[in-house]
Amino acid sequence: MAATATQPKVIVIDDQPVIADTLAEILKQNGYDAVALHSGEEALNWVTRSQPAIVLSDIRMHKINGIQAAVHIRTLYPTCRIILFSASAINESEQAAIDECGFEFLHRPLHPKEVLNQLHGRARGRVLPFLPPRRL
Repeated sequence: MAATATQPKVIVIDDQPVIADTLAEILKQNGYDAVALHSGEEALNWVTRSQPAIVLSDIRMHKINGIQAAVHIRTLYPTCRIILFSASAINESEQAAIDECGFEFLHRPLHPKEVLNQLHGRARGRVLPFLPPRRL
């Protein structure tokens, strides 16, 4: 599907390229203008050139993790919707940052339908129930 100006711009950030690339491709096939990025540093560089509507990011990454990148992006673009994910249980400081910043959270492995339901649910003004992440 070709990108249009009305499609929400989404950046998918994961240091495992197969995950970022696959999620971005699924989003493109479902009407999103999605870009796969493979590090927090790459994401911060990218957002200086283009404003995303939605950020979908893994938490656990080298150097700049997903929470650090998300906080920086939220500072630049306060209305950007940020959804973080992780295959690991999150610790108390990560949970506090997620809560304080109003980020959303999904557990990995991510099923494409789960991600699309999360995005479409909010897009239609219907916020899906928040399920608290597992803690250590």
